[in-house]
Amino acid sequence: MRAGSDQSLRTLFLGACASALGFAASDASGQFLITSSGVTLWASHVDDGTGTVTWWLSKSQSYNPTQVQARLRDLAFGVMLYANDHHDQWPDLASELYAGGYVSDPQSFYNPGDPDPVPTAIDNDTPDAPNSALISFDFPGAGGSASEPPDTVMFADNTVANHAGLARCVVFADGHAELEPVWPHPFMSVQVDLTQEAAARMYRDATGQYEPYAFDLPAGAFGQAVVAPHRFELRSQGLLSQDVVDVFEAEGFDEVNMYSPSSSAYVFLSDAELDGPAGPAQAVTVYTRFESTLTRTPADGLDSSTLHIRLAWSDGGPQVASFATVFLTGYGLFTAGDVVLVEEQVLGPSDPGYVPDAVSMFVRGYAQLAVDVPVDTAGTLYLHASAALTQRLTPPESPERLGISELTVDLPATPAVDQLKFYAPVGYVLSVPDHLGPGDLALLVLRGDHNLDSQVDNSDRIDLIAARTGPLVGLSYVPGTFEELQTFDFDGDADIDCADYAALLSAWTGGGEPDPYPPCTLDADGDGVPTADDDCPGTPSGVAIDQRGCQMGDMDASGTIDLDDWSSLVDCMAGPYTRPAPTQPVTVPHCLNSFDYSADGDVDLQDIPSFLSSFTG
Repeated sequence: MRAGSDQSLRTLFLGACASALGFAASDASGQFLITSSGVTLWASHVDDGTGTVTWWLSKSQSYNPTQVQARLRDLAFGVMLYANDHHDQWPDLASELYAGGYVSDPQSFYNPGDPDPVPTAIDNDTPDAPNSALISFDFPGAGGSASEPPDTVMFADNTVANHAGLARCVVFADGHAELEPVWPHPFMSVQVDLTQEAAARMYRDATGQYEPYAFDLPAGAFGQAVVAPHRFELRSQGLLSQDVVDVFEAEGFDEVNMYSPSSSAYVFLSDAELDGPAGPAQAVTVYTRFESTLTRTPADGLDSSTLHIRLAWSDGGPQVASFATVFLTGYGLFTAGDVVLVEEQVLGPSDPGYVPDAVSMFVRGYAQLAVDVPVDTAGTLYLHASAALTQRLTPPESPERLGISELTVDLPATPAVDQLKFYAPVGYVLSVPDHLGPGDLALLVLRGDHNLDSQVDNSDRIDLIAARTGPLVGLSYVPGTFEELQTFDFDGDADIDCADYAALLSAWTGGGEPDPYPPCTLDADGDGVPTADDDCPGTPSGVAIDQRGCQMGDMDASGTIDLDDWSSLVDCMAGPYTRPAPTQPVTVPHCLNSFDYSADGDVDLQDIPSFLSSFTG
């Protein structure tokens, strides 16, 4: 029987395999990556306050273990078709499947996590060679027969690097595919580039159907994701070109018309379970560091360049999540969620990443994300990051608007860089099914346990004191390392100060009483700020105090609120709902710490009366 001569048999075979290996990969390793880069166009209208998509078009390139398993099943089915025509014998060469028409798509021989080029045809059997049948997968079943035992490996990944060092995919003689984890698994990366060969598909609300769509990559579009379990490097670029406008003119504009390039990455821990003492849900925390360059053409104020990081838990009920978002629009830079920016800079002509005739900002910061996970309940814990653009079209459209979003995210890893570090209270363990051994991707550790000995004790206390940075807005602030901050920044404010010292003592498991550390336990002027963190040790009683122990408004910590502080207030003022843009070396946290009397995240006219009431000249 020739390949394709019995479509019903093929559908039955692939459907049966797919039912065993769905998107959640619950029958795979339970721990895996997904990454993609693409562009999306859509038109929608507002109906009773909810948006309804009229049509939606996407062109994307992705790496997904489930996708790899499907390709291996394609190869296995091709072998079965070949055997049906050759007296139950399997081919000696994998390329015979393509040459004989038993496998028609050359990409069936390719794992998208493989850095080798995507094959456009199959013409050889040289491992890793261009257009080779063995470019991504070995063929240990070569020369076998239909009588092989069901657990005989037919095809398998030729390297675990195809899956960032975490696993390999295999397909067996009975046609089922598995993602087999490996241990140890030193972290590697997979790379996905958006190319012209990426498939495009269209969804139309009128039909409720998805269908292939002939759509070339628009001019100026770029997408790349280089993803390891502990580090995401994402870049998206879009130019609102005539190519994009042409699609909208062909398919129809609606009330809302958007063009959105994006790159994203996920770390999934499927069938994860928090084991420990029975009781209420416990907070599982991950501490991330990120830096990003966001660029947009100063035209439509609704255009945005965005970075987004999200930790979520789902056990089949309502999803719980924590997120951090930074977005640059025509109205300025904004943040949402659990994020602290320690650096934000408008780029000039001499700065890397500067784009002429555009607004570009570099930001660097930290996001401590936590979700409440129920005890002894299986579910999925995942971390997601994306770099995305949204550009709005309004007919008649004037194209050539540029947007760029670049994002690097670092996650805590063990010293051997083979496990991710998540944090939870003492007595709890996060388990993920792994049928090959104890190689869980996530290691649940105690916050404050610097040497990973499962104790928070005097050794960790000494390490925290050595790593202490002081308040982020303090005069003596010294940046901490990522490794120090992920361990000791309990409150997620991007510093290690006396508040974190107090939190470490609350997490103490080492037995006995901790040795005293007077700088963090004494408060010389009684203002509520420990001596070690206090830049103004003689603050009078009864006045509003900032985070570093100075009177609100006294930015230079001179002990008086005078014209110098007034000048600083004017420099920090940007208006309501707008982040300050002070002159360096003053930072946004400095501005908000000294002058945001109303605690609403900006410095505006509402804050001036409080400043003037304490002004001494």
